[in-house]
Amino acid sequence: LMLSVGIALGLELLDKSVRTSQDIVRHLDVAMLGAIPHTDDEEVAIQRVETAVRDHPRSLIAEAFRGIRTGLQFSAPAERQRVIIITSPRPEDGKTTVACNLAMVVAQGGRRVLLIDGNLRRPGLQAIFPAIKAKGLSNLLIGDGSLDSFVVKTELPLLDILGSGPLPPNPAELLGGAPCRAFLQEAASRY
Repeated sequence: LMLSVGIALGLELLDKSVRTSQDIVRHLDVAMLGAIPHTDDEEVAIQRVETAVRDHPRSLIAEAFRGIRTGLQFSAPAERQRVIIITSPRPEDGKTTVACNLAMVVAQGGRRVLLIDGNLRRPGLQAIFPAIKAKGLSNLLIGDGSLDSFVVKTELPLLDILGSGPLPPNPAELLGGAPCRAFLQEAASRY
């Protein structure tokens, strides 16, 4: 019995699985900027979670994103917060939802924001913002056009959007190359 209890405790102490937000803080030794509640926990009916900050500004989800905005503002000087990348290991993890709401809440906070659909395999911003142009990021990265010609203004005064453009056969090479770095520097100087 004692051996079984010892093994169980040993396995628990050696387990480095990430199951909760506290596990992230404990194992990675990083600060957590916030957590977004599930829509099931929401008090109001949210039809489109990707635009919850705009459509339901008093919701729990909008408040959580405002908390993350505040955490970001205090995490580093403004000069070091020019580019933020939202990513995840799997599809359907909510990258588009987080990116859209975070961009909206930062724009509402008074900063000029360019939301870029950098998913060159399965772009998602077109479904949320139908005004996005057919040409976009992939065109810019191959030198076909300028940033000003592809950016779309939104109903939020400080939020602009750049779509993914046509899907290239080699997205990793486009995103990892020197043209992408030059584009990000240009965008960061304006937004």
